[in-house]
Amino acid sequence: MFRGELKTFLKNNNHLEKTKYIQRTGIVPFFIENNQIFFLFGIDSASKDLTDFGGKKIFKDNDFIDTGIREAKEESLKVLDDLISRKLTRKNVINNSFLFTDYQTAIIFFQTDPLNMKMLSDEFQRRLSRTCSKFHQEMLSFVFLTLEQVIAILNKIKPKSNDAKFYSRIHPLLRQMCIYFRHVKVLTRTEKNIPIF
Repeated sequence: MFRGELKTFLKNNNHLEKTKYIQRTGIVPFFIENNQIFFLFGIDSASKDLTDFGGKKIFKDNDFIDTGIREAKEESLKVLDDLISRKLTRKNVINNSFLFTDYQTAIIFFQTDPLNMKMLSDEFQRRLSRTCSKFHQEMLSFVFLTLEQVIAILNKIKPKSNDAKFYSRIHPLLRQMCIYFRHVKVLTRTEKNIPIF
């Protein structure tokens, strides 16, 4: 398991050797505003679960970072690349992200400038309505969650059928992210009072 800054991960050859086993990578944009951390998740069109913008590695991906960037652009209909000030380039992702991986699945938490939820959602829905392949689109919509909300969803032991829940494959890595984010300097004093697991 690795959790920490992506650029630190890439400097360690022991970690790099293991990346060839990562088969799924997702990206979750986040930003800090008004002393809170906000994460942008998607709602999966099939399961209605909350999820990252991610998917499986394909032959043209050089590594897990390429997989995450490609998947984030595809699943957001390029909204994430077009409407955020810090573009989803390899350099930006490496220099502005935290990585959580069990060496089979990876989630890259990509820090951006504050985002306008309404603008992103409206543009995604506009693009979704124009696409010919709606039945292949993996995301229904976007949702912003605070760290406190992510923890609350993860802590539900027996969620009801209409309760929000996370895609099962990313669940363990999200737990690691919550623990880590509570202990790094990106958090404010008020967020450190959140009960966790």
